[in-house]
Amino acid sequence: LAAQQQRAAENPGSILMRTINDSLPIALVVLAGILLLPFFIRAFFYFVLAPLASRLPPIRILPNDRAPAIAPATPSGVSAAIDIHSGEELLVQPGYLQSSSRPARKQTKWFLNPRLPFASIASGMFALTRVRPEGDSATHVVVSSLEDALGEVGVIELPQGTAMVVHPRSLAGIVKPAGRPVAITRHWRLGSLHAWLTLQLRYLVFHGPCRLILKGCRGVRAEEPRPGQPRLINQAATLGFSANLDYQTVRCETFVPYLRGREELFNDLFAGGPGRYVYEEMPSRGGRHGVSGRGLEGFTDAVLKAFGI
Repeated sequence: LAAQQQRAAENPGSILMRTINDSLPIALVVLAGILLLPFFIRAFFYFVLAPLASRLPPIRILPNDRAPAIAPATPSGVSAAIDIHSGEELLVQPGYLQSSSRPARKQTKWFLNPRLPFASIASGMFALTRVRPEGDSATHVVVSSLEDALGEVGVIELPQGTAMVVHPRSLAGIVKPAGRPVAITRHWRLGSLHAWLTLQLRYLVFHGPCRLILKGCRGVRAEEPRPGQPRLINQAATLGFSANLDYQTVRCETFVPYLRGREELFNDLFAGGPGRYVYEEMPSRGGRHGVSGRGLEGFTDAVLKAFGI
């Protein structure tokens, strides 16, 4: 009997079954933890962090009640025809320059702004094509995406004295005074609880006079909040907003769509003015997942968001 018991104990099948019986409960617990971890992370963001950010008062990046009004943007389209007058120049991504008139001078502009090399590279606004008219005649340029079938472009003009927070990766190009760098200021909010809860630590503000050429999936819209009626939009769709608007982030109203990844954790709320906010029709372009996104893509997007890119 002892010999038979020893042979049974040394049988490979018996050893395998004994190992499985000993390890199976632990393996099931680990597997359940892996499967439920994204749920617990999203639930923590939704029920703990998001309400804290929603209760904070709105912020203004550059308060200015006397800022000139921004004219309504022209309807976006697959292409935008732009006249570059004498004393102006166009900086555009090569993949968006569809056609141009001659004579015109074209050169390579390595960075959107030499003081912001990281933001220029991370947003794709590097190795740009600079177009300047020859003489006093204007140069006619058509800007359109040569790769994105759903991409549209819209043009919004910022007069002198106006400022707009813009994510550089939403730019297809910019028309600005020739010989002058793009007027961009950096505004950090390291001491703001709102900034840390929403991971928006820096805002990049573009100052007029200039014309911003913004790209968006299936269309670009620019709207103005009505008095006493704040406007709420999906944060993933926001391309920019006037620096003097009251800006606030609020938690999305439904948990299940957020849990399924159908909706972002925060919505952007704009009020006050005068000013406009700009957003794209379909916020899925570029895979913006925010801080709660999965894997390296979500982490990279969170870092770009923190630096205002």
